[in-house]
Amino acid sequence: VVTGQPLPTASIGAPAGQTTTARPTIQGTATAFAVVTVGGSGGSSGGPVNVTADASGAWSTSAITFPLGINTITA
Repeated sequence: VVTGQPLPTASIGAPAGQTTTARPTIQGTATAFAVVTVGGSGGSSGGPVNVTADASGAWSTSAITFPLGINTITA
């Protein structure tokens, strides 16, 4: 166990609200160089995927396809 190190954080910034795109670009911010696991709700395909945040903490993926209807994105 390493002590004194902050835990990595991640948040989703887009898409915000509703989208009509089956394969949206999902993007957000995280601790610099953190690996972010992005997943979709049941019925989605292509996920979960691991993406690495860049030096400024930005990350994005468009690897997950969602079916019509209400879906959830997690990171």
